[in-house]
Amino acid sequence: MSIVRYYRGPDEPGGSGEIIAEVVDGMMRRRIERDGMVVTCVGYDEYPVNIDMAGVAEYTWEIDQQEFEDEWAKYCGST
Repeated sequence: MSIVRYYRGPDEPGGSGEIIAEVVDGMMRRRIERDGMVVTCVGYDEYPVNIDMAGVAEYTWEIDQQEFEDEWAKYCGST
């Protein structure tokens, strides 16, 4: 069974942008990048992006699935 978690945080420590991510078994599946009025939605078919959660834990926080799905529907269309 896969472990799915959702995170929100700045695009980098002290950055002005924001990333909201869906992480499946430690690999990013979908993400929303926002910086000012620019929004980019990225989805990965085979979950190819490894995430070092220990490296980003200081400036990200976990959110629930509904919050992620609401943001995805708002900015990226359907799930």
